[in-house]
Amino acid sequence: MATDSQDTGSGRPNPFGIPPPDPKSDPPQPAHPPRHPRRVWPAIVAAVASLVLALLFVKPDAPPKVPVEPQSPRDKARGLAGQLWGDLGKTAHGAAFYREIYWRTANDNERLLVACKFGEQPLVEALVGAGADVNTVDHGTANHTAVEWEGATPLMMAANSGRQDLVEYLLQHGARVDLRDAGGENALHWAIRGGNEPLALLLLERGADPNAVGLKSNATPYLLAFGRHMDQLLAAMKARGSHF
Repeated sequence: MATDSQDTGSGRPNPFGIPPPDPKSDPPQPAHPPRHPRRVWPAIVAAVASLVLALLFVKPDAPPKVPVEPQSPRDKARGLAGQLWGDLGKTAHGAAFYREIYWRTANDNERLLVACKFGEQPLVEALVGAGADVNTVDHGTANHTAVEWEGATPLMMAANSGRQDLVEYLLQHGARVDLRDAGGENALHWAIRGGNEPLALLLLERGADPNAVGLKSNATPYLLAFGRHMDQLLAAMKARGSHF
């Protein structure tokens, strides 16, 4: 049986009779598919805009608030005392020495003596508010020497500093005028030695003994006032039966 054959153009017969493809009718296909940059950029811009809006308007959940225990008046006073103690060296000559020596080793009672020695009323009030004893007694320890004198009290220190407002504050908070130091002298002795006649009169009115005799000095407040020519104080003492 005879079959139709066509020349494929290559010199070889085509037994199936199918014409070869025309190379001009189908253009060659590209090696890679075409890109579409115009479709990609709008998507990127939209994604960035969504992220920015989320950061601006979506607030993260706040952490739970931990309740803070309120400070007691004593704790507040103790914190204030610590701040004022740190500033003590800036207020009085020689106070920096006591501030450094007593900072690590002293308790509030010993710091109260230092505060009264330099007439630091805000510090005194803070320490008293923190629980310091207004009738504490000055004495040396293994860590340090006495602040001023063995047996001295905050009232004696304040009287010697000449701060009448501080003396009044201590008296209002229970300071005793009958206490004596190791030398047998009371706050009235200290006030007269400090040269403050109005303060000595205040202590006399509050019950300080004008006839107390110092064990070492053998002096009474009357004798000390006579030596300093405190005439008003001498008259007030005479009215109370004082004499040489």
